[in-house]
Amino acid sequence: MPRSDLPSGTVTFLFTDVEGSTHLLGELGAAAYAEELADHRRIIREACTAHGGVEVDTQGDAFFIAFPTAPGALQAAATLTERLGSGPVRVRVGLHTGTPVLTNEGYVGVDVHRAARIAAAGHGGQVLVSAATAPLVDTDLLDLGEHRFKDLAAPERIFQLGPNRFPPLKTLHRTNRREMAQSVAVLPFEVLGGTAEAEFLASGLHNDLLTALAKVPALTVISRTSVMGYRGTNKPIPHITAELNVGTIIEGAVQCAGRRVRLSVQLIDGVEDLHRWADHYDRELTTENLFAIQAELAEQIAETLHAELAAQRDVARIGPATEHLDSYRLAVEGRMQLDRMTEGGLQRAVELFEQAVTLDPDYAVGWVGLADSLALIESYGFGDSAALLARAEEAVHRALEIAPDAAEAQTSLGLLAATRQDGPASLREFERAMDLQPGYADAHNWHSWMSLLTDRADAALKSATRAVRLNPLSAEAVSNLALSYLAAGDGESGLIEARRASELSPGYTTADYYQGICLCELGLYDEAVSVLRPLSLPEAGQLTVPWAEFGPDAALAVALQASGDSEGARDILAEIDADEHPFWVGFLHAALGEREPALQSFSRVEHMGAGSTLVVHHHFPSVWEPLRGDPRHDALVDTAYRSWAVATGGSHGAQ
Repeated sequence: MPRSDLPSGTVTFLFTDVEGSTHLLGELGAAAYAEELADHRRIIREACTAHGGVEVDTQGDAFFIAFPTAPGALQAAATLTERLGSGPVRVRVGLHTGTPVLTNEGYVGVDVHRAARIAAAGHGGQVLVSAATAPLVDTDLLDLGEHRFKDLAAPERIFQLGPNRFPPLKTLHRTNRREMAQSVAVLPFEVLGGTAEAEFLASGLHNDLLTALAKVPALTVISRTSVMGYRGTNKPIPHITAELNVGTIIEGAVQCAGRRVRLSVQLIDGVEDLHRWADHYDRELTTENLFAIQAELAEQIAETLHAELAAQRDVARIGPATEHLDSYRLAVEGRMQLDRMTEGGLQRAVELFEQAVTLDPDYAVGWVGLADSLALIESYGFGDSAALLARAEEAVHRALEIAPDAAEAQTSLGLLAATRQDGPASLREFERAMDLQPGYADAHNWHSWMSLLTDRADAALKSATRAVRLNPLSAEAVSNLALSYLAAGDGESGLIEARRASELSPGYTTADYYQGICLCELGLYDEAVSVLRPLSLPEAGQLTVPWAEFGPDAALAVALQASGDSEGARDILAEIDADEHPFWVGFLHAALGEREPALQSFSRVEHMGAGSTLVVHHHFPSVWEPLRGDPRHDALVDTAYRSWAVATGGSHGAQ
């Protein structure tokens, strides 16, 4: 049941956060900052409660509060900014009104995040009001004009409460009209008639069109992962464009009658909510005709959006088309099963892709699908690792024999190198895939991850930003962006993105782990403890983020030690076997300030996985600081590099 205390219907959201909290923490010190933060929280809660606000969520120094009326929200904003006055804690406030859906998880919908996006562009002491809220309040507001914000597709007119005494807004990105139009989301095609034949054709044509458009350099095409959530949606087009930050929406419907297939397609200006053109394709059902439809449609879309298909016309798909309709059908169904990401779905996908390549041994799409399915089964621990990877590698190389310039196959090859912890080879394959197909989100996402593991924070942030632009609703991509911000020294942005990843995929423990690390880096230890404790081995009874090993426990120990609970940190240390896990035991000794036991334990570390490597390169610099200069610490860093086949002696990144 939805929370009964939250207002429903038209709701005005108030979002606050503290400007420059990291700088303030360093300036005031932990104790004084904690005292100021407690006063700040009390004032906000009192002001909002007095005007009818209901606290939806609070994490760190940010508040998310819902009001049944816009005047109440504005009065609360005025009260809290006045009471906070010119003190050291400077709060920026954003207001937005909408009609979100209220579920048992809270509010969902495009309006939920808009107040936060608007507030982030403001300054301490500034109250910003959206165009949706401004007409609902009987107060003179200063019109600041149109601005473009992160994740909002159309320019937003912003108003300010009070006089014009602030610097210009910190707009997060600007996109001109043509660039906006060339950002595209292809929604899942509707199936008319409900036949099994139409079902697989709709999925296949949709996936083929995405693949073809992603090869057009001038277009930014939202990936399949993000658009599949809109299957059967009733959301208005402007809402979808705002959620995906695109300017163009493509819709389609597939119908089968006997041996004929009909595809109806329309292209919509998402910002203006206007239909630009519509067309239909009525052909005999053959693989040749299916690929011809896809190629013609891709070219028509590109021409409409003034984007050159150029040489990609002849390589719009992965290698030669299959002439076997059954092979095509099996590959489409295999991709649908793979998307389920369950053990049963992945195993079934392997069976289907194997059947597809048995019917047509020269069908590259089938070989790539087989490789991806086998690699994912290995990654999730559902089978014998060595056997699975051997089969996956064979499938990848077969795909590359058929289609040497397929970005998908190059990315699969990079993933296989990553499983062997060969960082340079993995990066090389991902970079080749990105060159071949700049719009391939998976290549950017995995490149970001491997860049972090090889201590290349700048490259990681660049790739992660691009991956999220292409796949904005992927919790994995957003979590990699969070980690990249943290590695670059921007803990505040890292925390925002880690929270967003958790919202996109509730229960995604990797995102919760990243939240905990960011909170530690920002000195918000009490909040870090509350996030990390459910992830710890004593609490959960098992490793909750398996790839990170004892990372959540180590982060929890750091937070406990920093907040004065040394005994709690020692209890965690006692849970870890020193012989089996010398790195984590050493790190916990270091967190407790025990320099010599830490270095002794580190001297026994011979190999490092992803979790420990990230800690060495990017996390908890205050823990590492007392150890620098000791040869045993330098040897540990070298071990981290060697574990991923990286030559030692380079930059040690964010340590």
